[in-house]
Amino acid sequence: MRSSKEITREQLKEKKPPLEKERDRLKELLDSVDDRVKKWHKKADEIFDFARDAKDEFNNGGLEKKREILSRLGSNLILKDKKLTIDLEETLIPMIEAAKEAKTIHDTLEPIEGLDKTGQLESAYSQNPVMLPDAGTVRINYSLDF
Repeated sequence: MRSSKEITREQLKEKKPPLEKERDRLKELLDSVDDRVKKWHKKADEIFDFARDAKDEFNNGGLEKKREILSRLGSNLILKDKKLTIDLEETLIPMIEAAKEAKTIHDTLEPIEGLDKTGQLESAYSQNPVMLPDAGTVRINYSLDF
């Protein structure tokens, strides 16, 4: 604008500081959001890794590993008549239903030799309300038999 002489040097000096201040404020806001997204992404990766590995590590690990896994699952661990009751951590609750739905989706698609079914899976997942639920939070009580 200044180079095409649309505004004067004085007008530029007057308008530039508030615009720079607004730019800096918006940059801080974006940086803050970016940091939060990175933290949530890291937490999601940790939860998925835990969900993927917990059963195998529990079955093959020692007593200390089993305690660690149970404590990460939730709180209020109660053992009664060889039945363990746990209040699951909120972030793990959707994994129970999602795992059931994923198995159902994969079982319904017939494997065809040499054919990539990624597109079919993406479509099935995107249309399934359990796989893309609302962000409501629920706490459930879950029991394991020993």
